[in-house]
Amino acid sequence: MKRIAFIINFNPQKWLGGFNYIYNLIHFLKKYKIKSIEPIIITNNFDYVSKNYKIPNIKVLTTNLVNKNNTVKNIFDKLQIIIFGKHFLLEKFLLKNNIYATSHMGFTGRKSVIKSYTWFPDFQEINLPNNFSLMASFLRYINLKLAFKNSTNLLISSKSVLDDLRKINKDYVKKSILIKHAIDIPKIPSYITSQKILNKYKLSNNYFFLPNHLWKHKNHIVVLKALNYLKKKVNIKIVASGHFNDHRNPHHSTKIMNYINSHNLNKNFIHLGILPFEEMISLILRSVAVINPSKSEGWSNTVEQAKSLGKKVILSDIQTHKEQIDKNFFYFKSDSFVQLANVMLGLNHKFKKQKNFKKNYQIYKKYVLKQKNFINDYENIFKN
Repeated sequence: MKRIAFIINFNPQKWLGGFNYIYNLIHFLKKYKIKSIEPIIITNNFDYVSKNYKIPNIKVLTTNLVNKNNTVKNIFDKLQIIIFGKHFLLEKFLLKNNIYATSHMGFTGRKSVIKSYTWFPDFQEINLPNNFSLMASFLRYINLKLAFKNSTNLLISSKSVLDDLRKINKDYVKKSILIKHAIDIPKIPSYITSQKILNKYKLSNNYFFLPNHLWKHKNHIVVLKALNYLKKKVNIKIVASGHFNDHRNPHHSTKIMNYINSHNLNKNFIHLGILPFEEMISLILRSVAVINPSKSEGWSNTVEQAKSLGKKVILSDIQTHKEQIDKNFFYFKSDSFVQLANVMLGLNHKFKKQKNFKKNYQIYKKYVLKQKNFINDYENIFKN
C-alpha cells in the first residue's frame, strides 16, 4: 500500500471547487476500499481540516512546512526547489511519515525521492488574458514551468484543458495525465426537506439556479442581461450562490451590483452566498434548470452535480462544457444574452413542479459508475 499525501493549505471558502474535488477523491478511495492507496492529509490547520473532512479512518498530519501564508517562506521554499531540486525539510518530513507521493497540490522537486503529481484545473490566462495582470499571468506561467520540471506528472481534468496546455508548450503534454473527475452526493434530500429550504429563503419554484462564485470569468453579466431582457415578458428569478468577491478583480462585484441596481433587478436576482451542501443540492433539484455561463472552466463540479441528478443545465458553449454533455444540456454563445434568454423562456414554459425526487435518485444510481471509473483511473497512475 502506498501512502499518498494531499496537502490542504488553502482557504476552501475561496476555492470550493478545488476543495470539493480533493474531498471527493479521498472519499472515493475510502468508499471503494482501494487497497493499493492510503490517503493522508497534510495541513497547517488541523482544527479546520478535522472539522470539515468527515471521512473515517484517515490520518491527518500537521506541519507548518506547508503553510503558504508567509511570503518570505514561500519564496525560500521555491528557491530550494529551483536551485537544489527539492525542499530539504519537507522531504525529511515526508520520508519520516512514509509518504510515497504528494497529489494535486504542489511539487516536491526533480531530485526528490518523493513523487509528486501536480494538478492544473485550467489555463484561463491564455483564453481570457484581460482578466489577469501581466504579473499574475507571468507567475502562472512560471509555476507551470517549475511544475513541469519538478513534478513526476501534471494532472489535467479535461481534453480542452489538455489542448490549452499544448498551445502553451507541446513538451508539457508528454508529462501530463488526463483524468476526468466525478462528484459525490452523500444524501439526496427529501422533498419535504427541500421545501423547508425554499421556505427559509422565501423562494418559489420558478427560479433558475446559478451556483458559481461571482468571479469575472464566470460571466454573470450575460445572465443579468438575459434577465433584464426577459423581465418585461415573464417574472423569472435567478438564485445565485457562492463567494461574492473576485480576488483577482476586486472591482468586479461593484460593477455587477451597479448593473443590478440600475436595471431594477434586485427582486429577480437573489444572491445567497456560500451555502451548506445539502441546501445547494436542494436548490438544484427544485430549480427549473442550473445555469453555468462561464467563459473558462476546467471540469465543472456544479455541472456534474446537476447531471448526476438528471436536471436540465444551460451552458455556455465553451469546449469543456461540450465535453460534459448530457441529454438535458442546452447551449448558448457565451456573449449572447438573447440566446440565453430564449433558452430560459422555453424551459420555464415547459417546467412542471416536482412532487418527489424518486427519478433523480434513480439517475444518480447510474451516475455512480462514473465515480468508479474516476477512482480506477486515479489508482492506475500509481500502478503504472
